[in-house]
Order: sequence, then C-alpha cells, then structure tokens
Amino acid sequence: MGRHVLVDQARSYIGNTDWAKDKERPPLPENTWKCNQFVYEITTGAGYAVPQKPHERKKFGISFETVMLPPNAGDWADSASAIITFPTVPAPKPGDIVAYSNPHDTDATGHVGIHSYPKDSKPDSVTLAPGDDVGARQIMRRQTVSAADLSVVENDRTFWHYYDEGAADETARIIFRRLP
Repeated sequence: MGRHVLVDQARSYIGNTDWAKDKERPPLPENTWKCNQFVYEITTGAGYAVPQKPHERKKFGISFETVMLPPNAGDWADSASAIITFPTVPAPKPGDIVAYSNPHDTDATGHVGIHSYPKDSKPDSVTLAPGDDVGARQIMRRQTVSAADLSVVENDRTFWHYYDEGAADETARIIFRRLP
C-alpha cells in the first residue's frame, strides 16, 4: 500500500493534546470540540486549500465581531455544502476526509477525521498435520485519525462501528470526501 502525505502528517500528532476540548486553540475557545480545526490544520498544512467561513461572535446575544473559522463537521458531512466542494466518494481511501453529521447534538454538529491506513492484522495460527490443507484470511480494519476530547487518536471505532453494527440510519449520515 502506498503512503499518503495527509495520513502521515495526521498520524504524527497521535497523542497530542493541542486540539483537546478543554484547551484553547485560536480561533476556537476552550471547552469546544476541535476535530474540525484539526482536519483544517492538517489538510492546509499538507498543501490543500480548504475555505473558511464567516462566524459571528456574540456576547450576551449581541454580535461583536466576525471571524473566519474552518468548516465544522456538519459542513464536511453535508453533501450539498456550498463551503466544501471536494467530491464525495462511495468508499474511502487513506487520505480522504470522513465526516459524520449529528443534527441532534447540542454540543457539536458531528465529527470529522482523516481516513488512515488499515489496522495491522494478526495472522491466525494453525497447527497442521502432514497432508492437511489450510485456507488463509486477512481482515483489514479501517481506521481514522481525529481530534477526540483529550487528544488526537487513531482508531477503528469512531466511524466504523456503525458499519459493524449494521446501523444503516447512522451510516447514511457518514460522508467520504476525496481531496484533489
């Protein structure tokens, strides 16, 4: 399998706490989810052009400034997004953006990450007697690198458990986007 610069760059931050929910990472304040900021910084750092969008900051319900912010997870997961113009694809490859919308969450619009390399597989061990035949199988688990609540993580659970559980209503909200 070939290497992808975006995946390699994202993986270099595994365990890093700079995008943790409880930390400030301008322009995002502490106690806000930063998966979108992570994806934005990694993609633009790898040379991709990702547009930002205007956001009005308010105090006591009154707008006091407009700042430019990275697209949120809901923007990435919206196949009709006017902000995100990278094409959607039916199945991801390493380096694609994976986004999940969650319109029912009051704390976030969903989650977004970078599709990584498959999880290392473990070979089955079989003891053979002379003349025995054996078949082999290899299961490749998909993984994603994303900013979670405490640190940047790589795992096969964040998005993929919905597929494992056969949750069609959940997988319908997952979008894969291919960067040029």
